[in-house]
Amino acid sequence: MHLLLSNLNPSWGGGEFWFFDAANELAARGHEVRVLVREGSQLQERLRPTGLELVSEEIDPFQGRKTDVMLCNSRKKDVKHLMQFKTRPAHGLLLRKGVPRPLKDRMWGRKELHALCHVLVNSDATRAVVQESLPWFPPERITRIYNPVPFEPAAAEPGMPLRICAVGRLVAVKGFDVLLEAVGKLQRDWTLAIAGEGRAREELEPLAAPYGDRVRFLGHLEDVRPVYAAADLMVVSSRYEGFCYSAVEATIAALPVIATEVGSLPEVVPDARFVPSEDPVALAAAIEATQPGPRPDEAARARARFAPDRIFEELERLLEQVASEGPVRG
Repeated sequence: MHLLLSNLNPSWGGGEFWFFDAANELAARGHEVRVLVREGSQLQERLRPTGLELVSEEIDPFQGRKTDVMLCNSRKKDVKHLMQFKTRPAHGLLLRKGVPRPLKDRMWGRKELHALCHVLVNSDATRAVVQESLPWFPPERITRIYNPVPFEPAAAEPGMPLRICAVGRLVAVKGFDVLLEAVGKLQRDWTLAIAGEGRAREELEPLAAPYGDRVRFLGHLEDVRPVYAAADLMVVSSRYEGFCYSAVEATIAALPVIATEVGSLPEVVPDARFVPSEDPVALAAAIEATQPGPRPDEAARARARFAPDRIFEELERLLEQVASEGPVRG
């Protein structure tokens, strides 16, 4: 198939991680893959060494090129951008929705929604939100395929204090401030390693200062396996979550996971211990009550559930279906 993947987000997050993996895997499976990216974006920089064809925002991506499916990351950025080109095919417009937030059905954006042929979601929670926000959208044209998690854990390292890890962008929605308040309530000896970078770091470092070297900010890491290997448990303290790769990775690494009961987390990591968001007391109590130690059964279930080969086969079948679909409302 001839595929155009469009992700015009300038920053890097779970959606960009998915598009990077999908573009490379679909190309490896023999499809012609072009990727529309924003100039200077992190996705563009990471895709350059792969040899995939990158498309500029400034040109017509359809002129003289066959396109079976247009797989878009955002209605506001990507679908709207592609619809300005009169050469765009009427069939095969697929929107990927990676977070359980409504698709707002407003008059000014209805043209883009009506042009969609299908919506791809990465959880049942997100599918339910999409269906509720677009009751007129055919439910058979909303397909759930979980994100693939191509993760192989490193061997665990022994340690004495309770070693807590957290992985994610340092932004308010991740709730690291709540986690820092929670660890201050623990009665046992502990350390906390936070892997990630972001604009909230300057606000979080003063909150961590009273704990001295028990809290370490590791910055952005290309390989987080050593973080999981050196930890006894993983905490996801998010105020809001879409899929949360790190929670699945930690489960595959056989770590106990404590997570807030938000978004798709109860669905993608059902074996985790859940607490309400914004509740450092409940979070501290859950950390105290969690027995460190490997969880091999949970790891095996997660590995099978998010196996990349099976998931990309599902994605290929969906793309073949979407290639022949017209818009839901002409």
